[in-house]
Amino acid sequence: MCGRRAGKSFVLALIAVFLACFHDYCQYLAPGERGTVFVIATDRKQARVIMRYVRALLQRVPILSRMIEREWAEGFDLNNSVSIEIATASWKSVRGFSFVAILVDEIAFLSTEETANPDYEILNALRPGMATIPGAMLLCASSPYARRGSLWDAHRTHYGKDNDPVLVWQADTRSMNPSVPQSFIDAAYAADPASASVEYGAQFRSDIEAFVSLDTIMACVSDGVHERG
Repeated sequence: MCGRRAGKSFVLALIAVFLACFHDYCQYLAPGERGTVFVIATDRKQARVIMRYVRALLQRVPILSRMIEREWAEGFDLNNSVSIEIATASWKSVRGFSFVAILVDEIAFLSTEETANPDYEILNALRPGMATIPGAMLLCASSPYARRGSLWDAHRTHYGKDNDPVLVWQADTRSMNPSVPQSFIDAAYAADPASASVEYGAQFRSDIEAFVSLDTIMACVSDGVHERG
């Protein structure tokens, strides 16, 4: 997770280009089939930001520019049978692909009229497309928000655990991008500490939960107890 959107968008684009250009997936693809590096953003505006970074990385590096077979508004086809494609959040439109990698931007803020739990539904729709590609990567990057949803579940379940197959990385803005002035961050904390702790401190909020707080609920839960008399 990161605390600054612009830097995170570039990191997602960089990972997308690296996984698309420097890995060989041909042995897992049928004749005529293309592997897809899929980048999902909260809306088309954010998706275009990520695609601009992808385009710059591909076009400005000669060895990568020679790999481009076709460019269209939402992606690139490369000459190694891999495509980089961007899309907005919809669990219906992400089916039918062979995913070599999936990068989801701002998963804590996905919204759609199609379902009440878009993050879970989208991840459930994406995972089958990774099944035939060994080592396919699912990377979800986001500023945190409320202590609920798939991002919170991943953090609660996997963060800080050794030898866990799921890596959860949590870092504040200054750790990820020291070029951001500390004075700018201090001013944000002075104006709105709760919002700044999310945006620049990468902390989940506890002030926007339901009637009963999560801490109160968890205090009443016993691990391993499935039934009480």
